[in-house]
Amino acid sequence: MNSPKILFVQKDFLSNGLIPFLESKGFEIIDNVDSSNKALKSIKKNQPDIILIDINIKGEIDGIETADRIRKDWGIPVVFLSNSTGQSLIDRAKQSKPYGFITKKFSDEEIAIQIEFALNIHRSELDRIESNEEIKSGTEMFRSIVNASRDAIFFIDRQGVISFWNNAATKVFGYSENEVIGKVFTDLVVENSYKNDFSDGLRTWKEKDDFRMFDSVLELYAIRQNGYVFPIELVLSPLKICNVWGACGFAKDVTLRLETDEEMHKLIEELQVTKDLTEQNASEMIELNSKLSESEEHLRELNVSKDRFFSIISHDLRGPFQGLLAYSEILSNDTENLSIDEINDFANAINQSAHSVFKLLENLLHWSRIQRGVIEYFPQDIPFKLVVDSNIDLYTTRVEQKKVKLISDIPNDLCVLGDVNMLNTVIRNLLSNAVKFTTAGDEIGITANTTDNGEILISVYDTGVGMSQDVIEKLFKIDHHHSTPGTDEEQGSGLGLILCKDLVEKNKGEISVESEEGKGTTFTFSIPKGNTDNIAL
Repeated sequence: MNSPKILFVQKDFLSNGLIPFLESKGFEIIDNVDSSNKALKSIKKNQPDIILIDINIKGEIDGIETADRIRKDWGIPVVFLSNSTGQSLIDRAKQSKPYGFITKKFSDEEIAIQIEFALNIHRSELDRIESNEEIKSGTEMFRSIVNASRDAIFFIDRQGVISFWNNAATKVFGYSENEVIGKVFTDLVVENSYKNDFSDGLRTWKEKDDFRMFDSVLELYAIRQNGYVFPIELVLSPLKICNVWGACGFAKDVTLRLETDEEMHKLIEELQVTKDLTEQNASEMIELNSKLSESEEHLRELNVSKDRFFSIISHDLRGPFQGLLAYSEILSNDTENLSIDEINDFANAINQSAHSVFKLLENLLHWSRIQRGVIEYFPQDIPFKLVVDSNIDLYTTRVEQKKVKLISDIPNDLCVLGDVNMLNTVIRNLLSNAVKFTTAGDEIGITANTTDNGEILISVYDTGVGMSQDVIEKLFKIDHHHSTPGTDEEQGSGLGLILCKDLVEKNKGEISVESEEGKGTTFTFSIPKGNTDNIAL
């Protein structure tokens, strides 16, 4: 026998697992569309055996009008899907002579039974003109499917009289089918405190066509044949068979589930207490580990800074003093044997060494104050060209000696907000670095640009020897000592750029570098824009 072919016409009514479940039950899902137009096209193409259609579908006509056309043109059984059981909707749906009415409260198994039941009714209608044997076969198949269900399934009319009772119902309630057929469900198995409400619901359905009792899962207590009272979940679905309304009931004994839920609730409470304590302990441990990690990192940085400090003192500071001592000793002990030119050369060398020592000591003092957190930041509005010009004056002689071109492109009205002493140190170190790595014919320059967010970008560039990427990556790191001799073998500590980075950051800015070997270097740092109105004239 071919698998019954089902066409779904819906958008989001079905559960994710319904289609695989129906396929496991032997049904073939030939299409799943979401509008009336697509549904009519699919019927012509696929010839389904049954159609489950959402009343509220898209298209020129809704699900009820689509069902009318299907019934007239093809005679295919239709089962309505709906999230609502309002009376006006039921009245319209009845005119289309549906084979069932399914709400979202139904489980996948209950929907499968509804489909099989509707198919069985349809087959019965078709087979009435054929042999009684075929009708009997279809009925037996239906009973086999229903009896295979683990839920208690029964049919009642509007008076509550039982007309069908499956095997699972016998297991749940203790009554055989012969013992219940023709008897009122309410009187037989419903516990006394629920009888009136259940009977009132049936009466309202019968007298007023009010389907509200079918809207939700009913939770009530039932009585077994032996008098034992137990909890059940009951779902009633309205069915119309041969133009007569009845109801199909699905009942579950939920005793074990309620007991399990109660035990689970207690367990969850205990687990929650344990979880809260665990999270509290974990939070304390994380906080402690974080503090330890911070302390460890801070200690590492202090050790690196200490090692760097001692390295500068023991090597970079001692070197210039050795030159001073050597040259001064020669001048002191052998002046009468020296020519004027030799004396001038020694004096220049001593002067250059003294400047190097002074610059190094000044940088060391600045850096040590930053490390100890005692340097104070006094921001004010500064005419930046004055800062640049005063520092350029310091290097005029050295620039002339190296035959380097020094250009300042700072506007006269440029105002920045910063600490003037810190900015002087930054500009002085960057200029010194640029002069150090240039040769005759090279160019050094200082430029300024304003960004969209109002910051000032100061760039100090040179067209000197440049740097490799490996060197660039170590420039601003205290734990990577790097000092390269200048083009005239000028020596340095490698501390100047680290100091520049710290001072720029204290002035609310950032510093970066771009360089290429043989093509020069550009250092750029940002600084907040100042207000010229605050500058005293």
